[in-house]
Amino acid sequence: MIDSITGKVVSVSPSKLILQIGAFSINIDVPATLSDSAKTGDAVKLFTYLIIKDDKIKIAGFEDEEQRKIFLAIQKTPKVGYKTALIILSAMPNTKLIATVEAADVSALSSIPGIGKKTAERILFELKGLKATESKDLSPTVSDAVNALISLGCDRRRSQKVAEKIFQSENEIDLETLIKMALAKL
Repeated sequence: MIDSITGKVVSVSPSKLILQIGAFSINIDVPATLSDSAKTGDAVKLFTYLIIKDDKIKIAGFEDEEQRKIFLAIQKTPKVGYKTALIILSAMPNTKLIATVEAADVSALSSIPGIGKKTAERILFELKGLKATESKDLSPTVSDAVNALISLGCDRRRSQKVAEKIFQSENEIDLETLIKMALAKL
């Protein structure tokens, strides 16, 4: 997994940045607050998350590790994809989102365009105790494996459980091997 990217902003559009890194230009999906504050020519460091969906590979970028952790927690919610998670992060700063979760404020979350009452309730249920569990995130390898398994049609919770178990029992396992072993057990 690509943990972070440092580069020069060459293009800014709503919720997207294109970074020049050496001879490469990388298109990165970001929360709108980040794209709104970025300017062409700025040097930026983004904490990233690799998204593998069907026929697409995308990179999501975040201002800090906390924002990436919140994004990953939101994405665990059934029927909530990475685009919805980015919309939520675009609408609320990290601290306000955590406070909304702690207060179980459905109306604040459902006031975000594209988030209905039922989705807000599911997200709040999944994020319950977010602050307390921030440090217990998946390793990047397990997280990438779980995303790959989900894109292959496997159940998220079962994939996560199997991938974590394999990752803990195997020393220095690579992503490809982890996915193969998890598929064999699913």
